[in-house]
Formats: sequence, structure tokens, C-alpha cells
Amino acid sequence: MTKYTQVLKQQIVEYYFQHHQSISKTSKYFQIDQHCIRHWVAQYQHAGSNGLRVKHTARKFTVEEKLQAVKLAQEGRFTLEQIALTLGISEGSVISKWLQRFKKFGINGLIDKAKGRPTMNKSKKSKNPKKQTKPLTGLEELEQENLRLRAENVFFI
Repeated sequence: MTKYTQVLKQQIVEYYFQHHQSISKTSKYFQIDQHCIRHWVAQYQHAGSNGLRVKHTARKFTVEEKLQAVKLAQEGRFTLEQIALTLGISEGSVISKWLQRFKKFGINGLIDKAKGRPTMNKSKKSKNPKKQTKPLTGLEELEQENLRLRAENVFFI
């Protein structure tokens, strides 16, 4: 569940535009952080009420998309928030993390690594594999019975 619904976001943005209030005053009126309101206003201006829509699934970005965002950020002509809005990325902080990984590891830093617990192997071999029984000869049967009887004698004595 999200912290703020689309309806609430839309009410706040509409209040901001209708009353010609500053972000600071709107923030105090609704008791919501200025950063959130600034972000919602920018999303609303960029994509309308669809920009305020609650997203239920995290979007996966390809290496090419990440690289494009990193290159735009390195050029320095746009803020991270502006790049995020134009490329459909939720926050500028996501691009900031990509930048850090790109500077540290290069292009390999932008490749997603598998997270979580590895999947179980379906063809798991049992720890005690069953011995294949082949028909015993008369002599082998007698030797096994002899071993069994010796074990019984040791146990009961």
C-alpha cells in the first residue's frame, strides 16, 4: 500500500495551482514534505493526472536505458529530476545510484545482479542413494545372515 493515494496527490497539486501558493505554504497546509509536493507538481506538469498514478510494480530498466540516463546526467545540462521525468524514472535518486555504480564499476555496474535466494535444483540427488540390489548367490546370502547373527549376539550379550 502506498503512503499517498492518487486522489490526495491530485488534491494537493490542484490546491497548489488554484491558490497560487508556494510549495512551502502548500507543504505546511497539508503537512507533507516539500520534496514530495515539488515532485508531484513536476509529474503533473509533465504527464497530467497520469503522472500522479500509483505504480504497483517496480519497473526494470535495461542497461541501455540506464546508460542513456547516466550520459545525460554527466552532460550536466539537466537536473536528475528532469532526466527522471523525461525518461519515466520514478526519482532522480535512482539515476544518482546508477551514476555512482557507473563511476565505480563502469558499464558492468549497470547490469542487474540476481538478488535473493538461489532457486532450488529440481533434480536433487538424495544423500543416501539406494544401492542397486542384484541377486545374491547362496554363499553371499549365508555371509549376510552370519553378519546379522553376530550383530544380534553382540547386542544381546
